[in-house]
Order: sequence, then C-alpha cells, then structure tokens
Amino acid sequence: MVLFFVLLLMAVQLVTFLAIRYAIEQTAQNSLREEMRVGARVFRRLLDQNSQQLVEATKETLRRTYEAMGFRTALQQHRALDTVMLAAAGIPERQRFFDLMQQGDMKAFLTERDGPFKSSDGSR
Repeated sequence: MVLFFVLLLMAVQLVTFLAIRYAIEQTAQNSLREEMRVGARVFRRLLDQNSQQLVEATKETLRRTYEAMGFRTALQQHRALDTVMLAAAGIPERQRFFDLMQQGDMKAFLTERDGPFKSSDGSR
C-alpha cells in the first residue's frame, strides 16, 4: 500500500514536471518570437533610414561633382544661347532650324546645326 502511494506520488510529480516544462518551453518560444518580430521591425526601420540617407548623400555628391565640372554653368549658358537663337530675328538659319524641329528630323537638325563647326574630315 505504501508502495502504491509512493508510485502514485511519483506519477503525479512526473506529470506535473512535464506540464510545467511544456508551459515554460511554450512561453520561452512565444517570447523569443515576439522579440524577433520587434528586432526585425527595428532593423527594417534602421535600413529605411540608412537607405534614405544614402540616396540624399548620393544626390549631394552628384550635385557637387556637376558644379565642380562646370556642368551647371554650361547648361545655363546653353539655355541662354538657345533662347537668344530662337528669339533673334536677324539670324538667317533661324527659320531653317524651326522647319527641321517641326518636321521632327533630329538628324537633319543636328547636321544643320553642327555643320559649320565640323572640319573637312568630319570631325570637330
């Protein structure tokens, strides 16, 4: 009889031990999953911030490079020259340029425009 109660007590302790162990493992796994989700959100937010900063830094670098190479000034002067060319009434080629632009023949327009600046061998 004593042996029966000892075995019954051991069986109850074993079942209790297994139930507690299962509950602890489930709690640990759920906690770990939640921490991984939080970590992933933080990591994604950091990547988003870094990628935006990288894009802004790249744009600033390109802007400074263009300024250093004189592209911005060259583009502004080109726009001013185009404005003068299109608005000037005394330039003989003006009407020919307008006709070529309206026809949409870009190759003929470029040939007409660049013709006087090419050397006899076709190079500039």
